Amino acid sequence: MQNKTEPPSSGQLLDPALPEELSDWTRLSPVKSQLQFPSADLEADDGRIPCKLVTVHPRAPCRKNTLDRRKVRHTGIDKLKGTAKVWMRKKVTRVQRVWRMERMHRLLRRHWEFNKIDRYVYHAARTRK
Repeated sequence: MQNKTEPPSSGQLLDPALPEELSDWTRLSPVKSQLQFPSADLEADDGRIPCKLVTVHPRAPCRKNTLDRRKVRHTGIDKLKGTAKVWMRKKVTRVQRVWRMERMHRLLRRHWEFNKIDRYVYHAARTRK
């Protein structure tokens, strides 16, 4: 069998013929949830008690929601927390900034074409953020 200092891992079998071993493991609270008590349908062929498998917390729904949030789903008005300034999403402000820069560049190009500004002023304004 195994050492008494370490609890049984999931999927291992405990021997009910050794009552002191079972009583040791049933005293440990973390192992209690993994231990199945003997019943006719749960016992293995040789009379040993199978331990419960550890349930795994699946990451698939979290990954799906993360991908959805990149497509700006699950971000409705009910999900917003914080002050009114926080409510403006980064994607919206980024798009607005791009539009503002495009408008400024169109205006600069027109001024440069009609010789209202020289190339130095055009370049300085174009590279400014």
